[in-house]
Parts: sequence; structure tokens; C-alpha cells
Amino acid sequence: MDIEPEYSVRTRTTYTNFYVYVLMLLPALMIYIVFFLIPVIGSFGYSVTNFNGINMNYKFVGLRNFRMMLEDSMFMKSMANTFIFSILVIIIQNLLGFVVAILLYEKLKFGSLYTALLFLPSLIPGVVVAYLWTYMYSMGGFFNTVLEGIGLGAMAQPWLGQIDTALYAVILAHVWRFIGRSSLLFTANLASIPTSMQESAMIDGAGWWRRLTHIILPMMAPSFSVNVITSFMGSLKVFDIIYGMTDGGPAGATETLGTFIIKLVRQGYNGYAAAGSVLLVFLILIINRLLVFGFGKWERSI
Repeated sequence: MDIEPEYSVRTRTTYTNFYVYVLMLLPALMIYIVFFLIPVIGSFGYSVTNFNGINMNYKFVGLRNFRMMLEDSMFMKSMANTFIFSILVIIIQNLLGFVVAILLYEKLKFGSLYTALLFLPSLIPGVVVAYLWTYMYSMGGFFNTVLEGIGLGAMAQPWLGQIDTALYAVILAHVWRFIGRSSLLFTANLASIPTSMQESAMIDGAGWWRRLTHIILPMMAPSFSVNVITSFMGSLKVFDIIYGMTDGGPAGATETLGTFIIKLVRQGYNGYAAAGSVLLVFLILIINRLLVFGFGKWERSI
């Protein structure tokens, strides 16, 4: 008999607090609606028009913008570059991040200092990183100076000015910027693994490699999932560092969907650019779902 009144009081209190929670979330919700939701909906609308960004007497053109993309060689090249960029970033960034995390986990001296130094570049604006690495890649910059210093001056070149090297040079700068974020997540996951599991394995005669493959890697599935998904999503949307270093050049060698869309806007093809943005949103949603499903299945199978 006493349970029902107590339950009703708790329900009533929670329901009253609901309005307080809504008010607390309202500023963030308004920012999300104004600066994300409305522009996204607007992009869907403009993607089926010939809007040029100035004249409001635009016309409905249906799926013409999307059909043009399939016939646009530069769009297809930017799409290919985007996926090459994303896949290489995932592999290099997470592999190096994992190696760094293992070194820190093995009680490397001054490990906390190294973690902070590695994480610091992710706090630097992308444009600043772009200008820093542009100088390092210049003829008188860091890389060419090192090559000359070790007697390999013949290999010195304008790394960002060569079609064969520009994309990989930008990838290296992007990885440098975010490797600390990946290693930090890996380090946190490693710290959550019970030491008793590894101690038991060592008592049973398991070496470092067996502990790594049978205990550490399976237990690190959550951090691998988060790192791969976030790095892939961020790479698909990459813009600032490429814009600052190469602006998509030379000859479109580093053109990605982000820089390609911005160039369309600058040229007055806003409807076409909106169609590219819509396609990018769909790509991100689809790939995100596939990655979440795949990693979720992997984690459940462990």
C-alpha cells in the first residue's frame, strides 16, 4: 500500500524536472538547429535547383545536378582522392597511435609528457597546421634540409608541388595533427584492462606477442571502434588543412569533396555544390552505419 504513493511522488518529481532539463539544453539545441539543421535542409532544397548564390529567381532542375556529377571527371577525381585520403589516414594514424599507446603503457619514462605533447597538435587550428607544414615542405624547409644534411640532396623537391607526392604530404600533416587523439584513446583503453589477466597469462608462460594478440587486442575493441569511426568521418569531411596547404592542387592531385564543393560555391554553382554536399552527407551516414554495425558485431563476437 505504501509503494504506490512513493512511486507517484518520484514520477511527479522527475516530470517536473523535465522542463528544467529542456531549458538547460535549449541554447545548445538552438545553435544546432540554426547552424546545422537549417543549412542541411536548405542544401537539400538547393540541390535540385540552378541557384547561383545571388539571383533568387532560380529554377527547379530535378536531379540534373546529380547526373552532372556522374559525368564530371573532376568530381570523380575528388571522390577518389577523398577515399584514398580517408583510408590511408585510418591505417597510418591508428597504427602509429596504437604503437605510441603500447609504449606509454609499458611505463615509458616521461610518458605523461609525451602524451601531452602528442595531443597538443590537435588543439591547433587546421589553418595554422597547414601553414606550418607548407613551410616544412618548401625547398628550404625542414625535410629538404634534412635530406641535404644526410647527403641525399638529390631527393629534395617541392613536395606539395609534385602530383605524385602532394596528397601523401598532406596526409602526413593530417596524421601528425590527430595522432595524439588516437593514442590517448588507446592509452585509456589499455589502462582499463585488468592487470590480473596479463599476470595470469605470464604465469601460464604466455609471451608478449601472445598477450598482445589474445588479451590486449580483443580488450581494445571499443577504442579501435571509436578511433576508426571518428578518423574516417573526419577524413571524409577534411577541408581546412588541404585548403591551406594546396587548395586542391597541383592539377587536382589533392582535390577532395570538401575543397571541390567550396570551389563550386566560389564559381557561383551553388545548386551544384549543394548537390555535392547532399551526396557527402549520404556517404557519411551510410559509411558510419556500416562501420558501427561491423564493429558492433566484432565486439559482440569477442
